[in-house]
Amino acid sequence: DLYRYTKNANSERTPFDSTLSILINDFSDDDGASATSIANVEPSPAGSAGNSNRYARLTVDNAFGPETENLAMNAQIEYLNNVNQYVINSADNCTDLSTTITLNPIGGSGAENHGDVAVGSGVSDFSYHSPLVAGEAGFMFTAPGAGNFGTIDVNIDLLAFPWLQYDWNNNGALDSPNSTTATFGQYRGHDRIIYWREQVR
Repeated sequence: DLYRYTKNANSERTPFDSTLSILINDFSDDDGASATSIANVEPSPAGSAGNSNRYARLTVDNAFGPETENLAMNAQIEYLNNVNQYVINSADNCTDLSTTITLNPIGGSGAENHGDVAVGSGVSDFSYHSPLVAGEAGFMFTAPGAGNFGTIDVNIDLLAFPWLQYDWNNNGALDSPNSTTATFGQYRGHDRIIYWREQVR
């Protein structure tokens, strides 16, 4: 038999191991075999021993930069650790998100239409780790070229990966990550400049 813990918005907790013990008082089958004294059954948890159950989620962030440089978009698997902080799950080297990702506009070539995505008069190719590498998805867009400004929306449907959904809207329901956007033609600026104003005299 198989048993599993159901993930929902109320089950968010730090890592734990299964300690389920099944007590059997009596046993009999159609062949007439029976027993009244049976040791308790303790099912083995899936995964590695020690904190094998983790509350996880997939996070994806917006990205922006000049159209002349490749653009990385942060996307990673996180879990809630023992001090109630979400950290990257560096042990995840098997999750494959390839069938969950759609782009808008849709690309004109490549697997899952992720190549030759129109940006201005140029194109950008989208790539990622498949499967993940140490929890990192490695989302990357190639530069569309000088003067090619525009955006690419990234949508991820985790219907087939419910253990990576999260209550992003605080409404008690687990969801896929919100749509994120890669924007070409915007510059990050300098982290040490809080406010900049040009004054003409």
